Amino acid sequence: MLKEYDAAAATYQDVVNRFPKTEYAAEAYLALGELYLGEGLKQQNNPDLLALARINLKKFEQDFPNDYRINSVKQYCFDMDENYAKGLYKTGRFYEKLKKPWAAAIYYDRAVREFPETNVSHICQDKL
Repeated sequence: MLKEYDAAAATYQDVVNRFPKTEYAAEAYLALGELYLGEGLKQQNNPDLLALARINLKKFEQDFPNDYRINSVKQYCFDMDENYAKGLYKTGRFYEKLKKPWAAAIYYDRAVREFPETNVSHICQDKL
């Protein structure tokens, strides 16, 4: 499955590089956003995917600043943020159940600092 992801990402990047400023490139940016979201949901602890998704969004905004699909790619990034924050929250809850509040606080604090706009960060803030 990882090979399929790598091949798809490489293909979309190739489209962006070969056909910049065309509708094909805009569609490729959108498809990359979807791809990163899907893979990010599977690999919750892989921060590289989140970084790639944010780079993709930034490049899409630079190349197509008025494209309505930018909002979709922003939402994909937000959904990834929410998912990553949820993973930190779950780890914090795990440590709470082990009666290790200091360890739990590390994960709650990280969710609040790294993903302040998410719904999960508000829950983590309350836990802190």
